[in-house]
Amino acid sequence: MPIQLLHRFGIWIIFFALCLPLRAQEDVLNHIDSLQDLIRAETNDKQKVPLLNQLAFEYSGIDPKRARLYAVQAYGIASSLNLREDLAETLRIFGFLKYIQSDYDKALEYLLNALKLFKKFDNREGIAYTKQNIGLIYQRQGSSTNALHQFQKSFKIFEELNHLKGEAICLYHIAQVESEESPQQALKDYQHALQIYEKINEQRQKAVVLNGIGKILKQQEKYEEALGQCLKAAQINKSIGEKKGIAESYIAAGELFLLQERNEEAVNYLLRGLNISKSIGAKSLEIAAYKQLSAYYESQNNLRLALRYYKHHTELKEEVFTKQKSGQIAEMKARYDSEQQEQENALLKAARELDKRTIERQNTVTIAALVITLLFLFVAILLYRKRKQDRTTNTILTDRNREISRQKEEVSKKNEELENQRRELKEKQNLLHLQNTKITDSIRYAQTIQQAILPTHTQLSELFRDFFIIHKPRDIVSGDFYWVEQVGKHLFFAVIDCTGHGIPGSFMSLIGYSSLNEIVLKTNNPAKILEQLHYSIQKALKQGESSDNTDGMDVSLCRLEKLSESESKILFCGAKQPLYHIHPDKRKLTEVRGNRVSIGGKMRKQKPFLNTELQLPKGDILILASDGYADQNNPRRDKFGSPRLKRVLAMNSYLPLNEQKHFLESLLKAHIENQEQRDDITILGVKL
Repeated sequence: MPIQLLHRFGIWIIFFALCLPLRAQEDVLNHIDSLQDLIRAETNDKQKVPLLNQLAFEYSGIDPKRARLYAVQAYGIASSLNLREDLAETLRIFGFLKYIQSDYDKALEYLLNALKLFKKFDNREGIAYTKQNIGLIYQRQGSSTNALHQFQKSFKIFEELNHLKGEAICLYHIAQVESEESPQQALKDYQHALQIYEKINEQRQKAVVLNGIGKILKQQEKYEEALGQCLKAAQINKSIGEKKGIAESYIAAGELFLLQERNEEAVNYLLRGLNISKSIGAKSLEIAAYKQLSAYYESQNNLRLALRYYKHHTELKEEVFTKQKSGQIAEMKARYDSEQQEQENALLKAARELDKRTIERQNTVTIAALVITLLFLFVAILLYRKRKQDRTTNTILTDRNREISRQKEEVSKKNEELENQRRELKEKQNLLHLQNTKITDSIRYAQTIQQAILPTHTQLSELFRDFFIIHKPRDIVSGDFYWVEQVGKHLFFAVIDCTGHGIPGSFMSLIGYSSLNEIVLKTNNPAKILEQLHYSIQKALKQGESSDNTDGMDVSLCRLEKLSESESKILFCGAKQPLYHIHPDKRKLTEVRGNRVSIGGKMRKQKPFLNTELQLPKGDILILASDGYADQNNPRRDKFGSPRLKRVLAMNSYLPLNEQKHFLESLLKAHIENQEQRDDITILGVKL
């Protein structure tokens, strides 16, 4: 076939690939959207974990960073609910993501932990997939024998399970290992895998197999046929958004274009493949692209660009190689140290044995002479001591009998005293337990009273279009509370953080709740409400110039007025607590700060409270929160922090509010670990 005809044929392949319909990509995206809809609708966290794992896997080749985010969410829920079998699949996905990023030591660690759990639950499909992933790591590290062993074990399990997709995956990887020594057998295995993928309509893996067939054809110097396979694979990957596959196909196509001396097309494809590899962190593909570009520019005598790409290639390869070898070097050193220690111990033992034998020979004669002398002396001493002992035995026995009788009487008295003390201690323990039970019952009843005054979920559902509430007392009763009241066309809602927690805080919350209910009937101005609440607390607690009572509360208060179906007016006033306003579409959070004064405390010249007015569209989110969440410590005594809380609220604002609540609770649990809660926590989220 003439060169011009081959060139035209390649151009028509590219044109046809670019004009193929995007139905496959739509199917993948629709599948992802369906999974996301199922996750949002699922209220049972136990059922949500496998959906999150599946979504993480779907994103693994499209967007590894987002894939890791979903895997982290699955891991958090599975850990909290002790879902060990789901946790195994999450660990396998973590290992696969690390493999994509060429972090093989960490990938192998995740996969071995996953394999251990899968074996514990006799999950044969999980075992097969994990062994297949481990084989990929061995293959990437150049251990073909170990890789082939893992792939063949995996294939056998899939074959027994009649799992076509798993069989095809293993055939593909077995063909990869065979491609160097048995290319014809490898080509047969590739074609067998391709038939299975076409049968089950698995586009992503079909593209991977086409790339493998292209490599075999390249070895056989059938460059044009190999290029056709790579471009088909690129089109399939592009249609489903599989970035890693696109990059691999582009780099392979670039190399084939170079072999045909179609240099302009080669450089174009290599650079496109390199840019995609960088964006997803696929370092092994970056290395391959740098190598081809360096070789091309060296052949063109462009030494500046050749050196530049060669430098990138060697630096990145050394980085990956260092990570791979660090574990091996540590293992070799440990083995060497152990062998050295064993050799030193053997030498020391031999030396000690030699010294021992020498000393024994030197002392044998001396010992023999002394033994006879000592024997006679020993017999004489025994006879003397026997006679003396006979004389004193009766006296000693008499004295001992008297001493035993005396000690017996003392022990009897001490036992009686100990028994009396034990009875007294038990009575005190019973009394203390009874008192503790009464106190706990009283606090539990106080909790019932406190919960009774808070708005119920049903009441909140009638007042708000969508909302969530997180209310976690540090003790049984809380110094935090939330308050909602409808007065005419105005809907008031607030989060209040009283001084203290436990019983003192709960008394303050009752005073504050009662005062707000009275004040809101007199004025609808949030600033006036806080001003009157301030004087009401001072009066209730008798806080004057001579009083040492400084208790009070921090408040964030909103008044909502609906202007139309698409717009609402918010009047906010805060006492040392802010309002967080979030635009979900933009994932942007705006903090509206409150006044820098608290409610209550000693008499002083009171600064006036000021209102802030906001006119907001339908769908915006308002967050009111006490400082308990942000101030919570982890085991390293690091606070969660307000900046981090604001980032989390903005990042997850696109989720439904009930999912935002679950995410905040899971994140707090992961942050606290085994630490005790240090303050009451209250967060109220409202969607307009």
